[in-house]
Amino acid sequence: GWAIGLYQSFSAFGGSIALMLFAVFGGFRWGWRVMYIVSFTELFLLRYMYRNLPESGIIMKAWAETVHVEERLPVNSLSLFREAVLSNLKPVYLLFLSYPKRFLGCTTIAAIDGFATAPADLFKIKFMQELHGLSPHDISMIIFVSGVGAILCFTLAGKLSDKYGRKPLLIGFKTLLTASIVLYYTVPGKWFIVFLILIMQSTFVLATVSATYFGECFPTSFRSTAIAWLGVVFTLSGSLGLVAEKQLFLVVGDHYIASACFASIGIFSIPVLVFMLPETAGYNLETVS
Repeated sequence: GWAIGLYQSFSAFGGSIALMLFAVFGGFRWGWRVMYIVSFTELFLLRYMYRNLPESGIIMKAWAETVHVEERLPVNSLSLFREAVLSNLKPVYLLFLSYPKRFLGCTTIAAIDGFATAPADLFKIKFMQELHGLSPHDISMIIFVSGVGAILCFTLAGKLSDKYGRKPLLIGFKTLLTASIVLYYTVPGKWFIVFLILIMQSTFVLATVSATYFGECFPTSFRSTAIAWLGVVFTLSGSLGLVAEKQLFLVVGDHYIASACFASIGIFSIPVLVFMLPETAGYNLETVS
């Protein structure tokens, strides 16, 4: 947990640089494109990481024991597409067969979280600019001040989850995040700033503990598949949440009220976490698996 927290701290540092750029270029119509240009710098690190980061022993052993089957040329493009889909879904299917309860539990949580938080996350900056009249500079300063404690928050979250367990922290901060989003979009005056800070800190903690916890729920041979699958589920459910938010907007006539309503759905992931997934902190990963 502590190591994941340290990793997330450096991610927050990169986010602070993005906020500085947003403060400078956010007022321009094309300013948001600068963020994407900066993101290309990480590509220069990929070769170094590929050649120097060690692979786990279990994966190396699996590669060594792999039987290479002669490649068969597909008959047509449809066969190629079908073969590609089936080959990529097979690891997910094997994961489901090996750990059905954990697979369904983690998938359900990822789906609920993505569906509930996507609208609120999308309209968060727009809300401050349009409803409260904040400039890009003002927004950057608020978020930057909140993010100053990110390094401490990430590492502290990792240590606390190691000491007291992953599930108690996830339950507590999922509840705090849901309440903070709802209040962020509904409280009068400048109180929204307080709840923005709570949203950010809750997100920091959940990013650290979730990355550790969901990886620990599965053994090394399935871990990458599980994390990738949950990422796909979270993204697709987030897209569905945005589509559904549009329909609710037609009823309530306010994007921000609609976002708050969707955020409240996130609380339903807590019973799934409590009853379907194990505690992993303090246990050997082989024992957990």
